[in-house]
Amino acid sequence: MTAAESKWVHFQGLPRKPGLKTDRWVAVGMKSGQRLGGVGWHSPWRRYVFWPLEGTLYDAECLHDIATFCLSQTKQHKATRI
Repeated sequence: MTAAESKWVHFQGLPRKPGLKTDRWVAVGMKSGQRLGGVGWHSPWRRYVFWPLEGTLYDAECLHDIATFCLSQTKQHKATRI
């Protein structure tokens, strides 16, 4: 389990489920402490994606931080799978 942080979002690693080869994180707002959604591997797209929880809102900076995290984790995953 790993944790990562940006200006707006904290990504807390979740325990890996038996049989899974990819990591998962919960995204939490830095100021509010509110759970925003999760980041996990989406096999059809071959990349990490963000699943927002219903009723959550995001501005451009927050979305950028989430997208940057997803991209970095996808690159890291693909680099270790070669």
